[in-house]
Amino acid sequence: MKQLVDRFGKEVWLGTAVVVIMLVGLFFYVSNKKTNIASQVKITYSGHNGTGSASVKNDTALRREIIKTDAAKAKLSQYYTNQLLDNVDNLDDYLDEVTTKLSSANREEMAQTITWILETEYHVKPNSDLHNGDKVKFVVTNHTDKSNPIKATSKTFKVSGLD
Repeated sequence: MKQLVDRFGKEVWLGTAVVVIMLVGLFFYVSNKKTNIASQVKITYSGHNGTGSASVKNDTALRREIIKTDAAKAKLSQYYTNQLLDNVDNLDDYLDEVTTKLSSANREEMAQTITWILETEYHVKPNSDLHNGDKVKFVVTNHTDKSNPIKATSKTFKVSGLD
């Protein structure tokens, strides 16, 4: 070993070690990165100034993003991921039907995916009695589950466009 160090120099070995450590760190960062759905949300306002309301405009798209992210992290098969996406508006009915039909190989991945989907909640607050210029907050929670791939976060919006 001493001959190798003398031959190539300590700088080369040190440089190689630094590169390996950086690659390992990058791998852990990428594999543990959480998805921020708040960056994708669109809020819509309706009603009259003083009695306006706010709601999530792209609700189905957000729920689909949550499913895709959770399923990928749980390593759920593409077939079952597509089934969840196809039934995004009727997930409860689909889950009642499919859970008895799952093979043991898919049961654990589906259970983890479902847990994360059910843990992830979002809402707009306040969402009523709004005036133009008010601020509303879109809040995402995941019950402090550190393994949940959806980031618990919030984003503030300024109300506009009320009659």
